[in-house]
Amino acid sequence: MSIFVPNKVYLRGILLHYFIQKKSAAEAHRILVQTYGDNALSDTTCRDWFRRFKNNDFELQDKERSGAPKKFQDKELEQLLDEDPSQTLSELGKILQVDESTVSKRLKGLGMIQKQGHWVPYELKPRDVERRFGKSATKAHRILVQTYGDNALSDTTCRDWFRRFKNNDFELEDKERSGAPKKLQDKELEQLLDEDPSQTLSELGKILQVDESTVSKRLKELGMIQKQGHWVPSNVRCRLSLAAVGGNSTGTGGAGDQGKKKGNAGVGGAHGSGISVTDFAGAGAGNGLDGLDGLDGGLERCSLEEVRTWGSSFDKLMRSVAGRKLFREFLMSEYSEENIAFWLACEQLKRENNPETIEEKARYIYDDYISILSPKEVSLDSQVREMVNRNMVKPTPHTFDEAQLQIYTLMHRDSYPRFVNSEIYRRVARMTSSSPPSPSTGQEHSGKTKSKRGAT
Repeated sequence: MSIFVPNKVYLRGILLHYFIQKKSAAEAHRILVQTYGDNALSDTTCRDWFRRFKNNDFELQDKERSGAPKKFQDKELEQLLDEDPSQTLSELGKILQVDESTVSKRLKGLGMIQKQGHWVPYELKPRDVERRFGKSATKAHRILVQTYGDNALSDTTCRDWFRRFKNNDFELEDKERSGAPKKLQDKELEQLLDEDPSQTLSELGKILQVDESTVSKRLKELGMIQKQGHWVPSNVRCRLSLAAVGGNSTGTGGAGDQGKKKGNAGVGGAHGSGISVTDFAGAGAGNGLDGLDGLDGGLERCSLEEVRTWGSSFDKLMRSVAGRKLFREFLMSEYSEENIAFWLACEQLKRENNPETIEEKARYIYDDYISILSPKEVSLDSQVREMVNRNMVKPTPHTFDEAQLQIYTLMHRDSYPRFVNSEIYRRVARMTSSSPPSPSTGQEHSGKTKSKRGAT
């Protein structure tokens, strides 16, 4: 007994029948597969014929093609994307009867990009364009290092030049300096900031008659950072100063009334010599994804030994609540805070168990740190980015594991060496080493001495 093998025209007639019955292309394809198995038309072909029927084209025979390649109008492509923006280049090419490269070229011409498996318009707001421009200095430095190795410009130099370009200074030759460079007095700079904290590096440099890099360096040494367009003291500087004053007056770390009575209680308080995580808090507040402050518990004390381990082990730095906060303050001064913010957001995602919360936070992380439209986009290679895109189809707590590891490695190799040599870290190390012993330690020691005397 011979098996009936339907031809294409016969199957197209069946599709037309189901179209008239107002069934969908997907339903018609499912019926064909159940009836004819491997001989059924593909899902893409069924959708293509349903579109023809919808446009009142009921011709079931294949149309003859002329020698020249088929041309299609942008309107056809836009209509297909309106119907289903998740179609691939291959699917669009089959429907339009052109190759994938032609479709790709036209999509670029229309300003379309693929985001999370969907074709969307690529448009940046002016504010995002400005942020992306400022951030691209790091990417430019990375390309120079990959190409020229040790001969590449430093990351700081790249950022300096990008700031010049942003201020419409496109002179590439070094500017001539007359005699010795002018020395900048901190008092002059602080006075200018008191008068107007919103002044830019360029404006401050012109007033003080020095270049922007000199102003930037002095501001960092003074512990000043730019927030919302204003120069303000960093939380590290303010709180460490308060802690230092407290050690000589009210005993910041003292326990209860006893701590208040002892003026030399020190920063460490009843927990021993050390500094509190609250001395440099301030980073990580916000939408809950920016940090782990609420998850890591309350007050943490840091001994001198622990602070020193931050300078020799990046892993220990990142495992410490206080260490992460200090490192984040440093990254803020380098305009690369998004790296640790992304890492912390991934850590928080791993703690979630609710599927709805996981999906919501995963999409927030993607839009805020992975999307090329985000001003806080982190730097990932194409393979990891593609892996994240595939994982976003069904987000889990481990959707960003590969991306998180790559950013962790980037911070370890790129930012961490500068952090160890930074003034912000040295200041904390100096302050911890100079903290006086805690009252509890002294009382315990004196108690033991008295007991020994009593025994004798």
